[in-house]
Amino acid sequence: MEWQKLGVKLELDGELGFPIHEFIGEFHRFIQTDRLPIMLIDVHDYSHVHQGPGILLVGDEANLSIDQTDGRVGLHVAYKRPLGGTTGQKLARVLRLAAQAARALERSRHLKPAPAFRSDRFTVVVNDRLSAPNTEETRATFEPELRAFVAEAYAGVECALEPESDPRRLFGMRVALSQRPTFDELIKSLATLQ
Repeated sequence: MEWQKLGVKLELDGELGFPIHEFIGEFHRFIQTDRLPIMLIDVHDYSHVHQGPGILLVGDEANLSIDQTDGRVGLHVAYKRPLGGTTGQKLARVLRLAAQAARALERSRHLKPAPAFRSDRFTVVVNDRLSAPNTEETRATFEPELRAFVAEAYAGVECALEPESDPRRLFGMRVALSQRPTFDELIKSLATLQ
């Protein structure tokens, strides 16, 4: 299967210590300083939407958001443009961008207290209901590729996968790892897999 429109949501570690709208200024600084390796275009405030996309940073290849879906705050990266390569290479690219953004947010001088994101807890989503409906067949096809990617990216680390159970939602799998690398370690590891 040719997986496209891949996304990753990194979970927030603990509670957010400030109002979510404070990410607006930080995302504007991302644009002004070319903080990420993609072209960033605009910022939108959807914090008024209950358990919605929160604060959205629009990019040419991918969108990033401080997502509040299901009442769980996290950093969501969703690729819009087709990605080349194997499934593992695509996942490495998406997760690496998420790790780069998480690291930048954690190191921001403007967000106090600094947010912390989990490198060992994330959800992989395929935002394509036509090609990847949330069914057992999709899970059976995607899960082995996700497991192979995790085994390569997180060598020697145990992994538990939990599929999104509601068939009305996008297909996704929650990943829980037995060890927690730093974002610097993860970014370095993923660079070799792209």
